[in-house]
This record gives sequence, structure tokens and C-alpha cells, in this order.
Amino acid sequence: MTDIQENKLSSHEATEAVLDIPEHRAILDSIIEFKPYITTFKSLLGDVRTIRLVQERDNKGKAITKSETRDQLTSIVYKVISATKTHARITKDNDLLEVVNYKISDLSNARDNILIDIATLIHDTALPLKTHLAKYLVTEAEILSIITLKDQFLAQLPDPRVAIGASKTATKELKDKFLEIDNLLKNDIDVFMEIFQSSQPNFYEQYKNARIIVDLGHRKSGTPYAVISGQVLHFETLLPVAGAKVRDVETGKNTTTDVEGKYKLNFSASGTYTIQVEMAGFVTNTQDPVSIEVGNSLILDFELEPVE
Repeated sequence: MTDIQENKLSSHEATEAVLDIPEHRAILDSIIEFKPYITTFKSLLGDVRTIRLVQERDNKGKAITKSETRDQLTSIVYKVISATKTHARITKDNDLLEVVNYKISDLSNARDNILIDIATLIHDTALPLKTHLAKYLVTEAEILSIITLKDQFLAQLPDPRVAIGASKTATKELKDKFLEIDNLLKNDIDVFMEIFQSSQPNFYEQYKNARIIVDLGHRKSGTPYAVISGQVLHFETLLPVAGAKVRDVETGKNTTTDVEGKYKLNFSASGTYTIQVEMAGFVTNTQDPVSIEVGNSLILDFELEPVE
């Protein structure tokens, strides 16, 4: 997930929490027509959480497992190398010594495919010497385990084409889900919640506060400003949109995108800002309010949809 998606998810979860407060739920349950919107919102939010967990499991879980297997493979290969080197020195077999003359750093720093090749070479070299290597505390089972670990490690190496494809699929799924949630909140739930502004002011304020996207990354920009920047792209072609007007609804501060569709807005005060993008021939795109502190920077990208 991108930083802004993480921040959006936190806002959406805060919104869900406000809606789930028992007294608030009782208010909403009294209006039957509103229930399908809440149900859809929760369902979409559940989809986002599921995709996020899948990404974390794939990216972190597999990486951790692969790292552990690599460490085990490196350890046993080096143990066999050490014993074989000792045997080669004692027997004055310089050819054998040259074949197995690897340091631990050679294994640790080797690329995955190179480590696999070294492991195969050491296994094939050491197995015929198993009787001799037993004197140096290396068993046949340990030599054979090199192939087991090598095959396990090989299976954990991702096919780049599959990895790229899966990444693109997950990225698109998340993008689509967040877009659905954004549209549902802006076009339906936010509008519906206006009826509670007078009758249930505390509920309404809690909801509005939850809808503010807070920059949770705390990425220091190194300037005395709160910096919001990003890129504006064409919704269908994903090409940069130059000359689009980017402005903050609250302060009126504005700028235009450059030839790469990029923009930057510097704010001298911490606060909550609602960034809007306008361009002739496109539907105006207004993001949810974002809260950011001076000294932090936030990337906020936009896609503009052509007017039909």
C-alpha cells in the first residue's frame, strides 16, 4: 500500500469505528434506507484489509521464510566446505582445495542463483568423500541435506513474471477498492450524514473528524512548511496532465501542474487542507481533507476523468 492509502485506511477505519458506536448505530438503524450504504462501506473496507494482509503475507512472510532457508543452506554448505578444505590440506590435494576454496563471505554475499550453484557443487564434491569427511564431524545426512535445502530455497525464489503480475494485480485491486470507497463516502454517506448536523451534532462532528485523513507517516521535509505534492494523471491513459489548476479549498492557495503533471503546495501553518484539481474538459477532482504538520510532506496524486 502507498502512504496515502495507509493514511486513507486509517481514516476509513476511524469512520467505521464512529459508525459502530452503539448509540450511533441505533440512530442509523432507525433509517432503513441508509443501511445498504453502511453495509457496502464495511464490505469494501473488508476487501481492502484482505488485500493488504495478502500483500504483507506475500511480501514479508515469503521474504522471512526465504531468508531463514538461505541462512540454513549457507551454514551447512560452509560446514561441509570447512571439512573438505581440511581433508584437502591433509591429503595435499590442491585441485580439491581449489574447487572448494570459498569463504563464508562468498556465500553470504552471493546472489541467490550463485549460492544455489555453489551448494550443488559442494554437495557433488563432498558426497564421494563422505567417509573421509566423517572424521571432521560432517555426516552423510548433512551432505544430503544440502540438496534438500537447496531445493526448498529454489522453490521460494519467486518467478519475476509472476511476482510482477501479482504486484500489479494487487495494486490495481487496491486502487479500485479505494476509489469505490471514496465515491461511496463522498456521493452518498457524506451527503446523508448532513441530516444529522442539527439533530445529532456530536455524532456529526465525530464523523466529520474521522473523515479527515491524517498524515501518519511523519516524513520530514526539512523545510519550515507543510508540503503537499504529487502528480495529476489522465484517468484512462495515465499520462501526465499539464496546466491543471491545483488549489486548497480552505485557503485558496493554488498552483498549476508542470509538463510532467507534477505540483507542489507549501503551507506555512499546520492544519487540515482539502486539495482540488480543475482542468477544462475534465471532471473536477476533490480529495478528502488531509491533516499535516509543518515540517512534514505528503504525496497526494490525482487522476482526472474526461467529461463525457
